[in-house]
Amino acid sequence: MAINQLFIKKPPIELIEAIFKSIGINLKQGNKFYYTNIEENLKEVLEILLQIKPYYLTCKSKIYFNNLIPKKIITIIRHSLKLYDYKLVSNEIYKNKRKVLEFTVMEINKPVKISLDFN
Repeated sequence: MAINQLFIKKPPIELIEAIFKSIGINLKQGNKFYYTNIEENLKEVLEILLQIKPYYLTCKSKIYFNNLIPKKIITIIRHSLKLYDYKLVSNEIYKNKRKVLEFTVMEINKPVKISLDFN
């Protein structure tokens, strides 16, 4: 039984953290990274992503893991982060007179339950 439309079961958080370690950031600190970080560390990232593939539904893994390019890698990272209440926010910035994609990992704010006690 699948847990959502993409995954059979949750991949371990350690695998997701390993992806971020391979590009040089810490998942818990919400550091920023760039599209070029993934391109530079493509071999290490691909090795870890192939460990996430068995957690995907078979029909979805054929789509996302076929011809892995940095754009698809970002998509897989977004999917995996969503399972653990994180999101990946992207911004286009100019760095050294060139347009660069900057990504920030943010924690999704969960609603706070407020109990009203009128006694």
